[in-house]
Amino acid sequence: MRNKEDTKKNLLASLDRILKERGFEGLGINAVAREAGVSKMLIYRYFGNMEGLLEAYAGSKGFWPAQKTEMENILSENRDRGIPDLASAYMKHFLRELRKRPATQEVMRWELSHQNEITRSLATIREEQGMEMMDFLEDQLKLKDQLDIKALTALISAGISYLILRAKTADVFLGIPINDDTGWERMETIIEVIFRKLL
Repeated sequence: MRNKEDTKKNLLASLDRILKERGFEGLGINAVAREAGVSKMLIYRYFGNMEGLLEAYAGSKGFWPAQKTEMENILSENRDRGIPDLASAYMKHFLRELRKRPATQEVMRWELSHQNEITRSLATIREEQGMEMMDFLEDQLKLKDQLDIKALTALISAGISYLILRAKTADVFLGIPINDDTGWERMETIIEVIFRKLL
């Protein structure tokens, strides 16, 4: 059993390396098996097919930066702060963590230009994780009858996501550097301003 779990972890790590280094264009069952140093039959045995491997990857802890356990940690660390500061802490966490995840960025880029069974499956997993986290946030912060926090978070997270993806091919956006920390520090400051004004 241990060997099976080690092999599965190795396959997921190999997929992650390929996405970081070559993007989706370099991805395939043969490429993942070669990178992992195992037979491609093990992908079929443990994950069913490439889609199953990608679904397991998208559901893994390191893939998406806004999962419920991370939100619980942010809440426990910021219990004494007000709702605007908690919401800001969450969005800043999302920004920082997504910047650190080049493989996740590659998946997001691919989803924007391709629609197929795999991209739909990955989008569904991310949407389920996002809704679980947002429901948790609304419940913990008692926001159900106030501002539409889901719409606000969607707008801010979409802006963050776009700018992070854009940073691969551009250095600035509206005069703000998006390839170094100074520009992102400005973004974090304005996130705080938005939440303090609206919540």
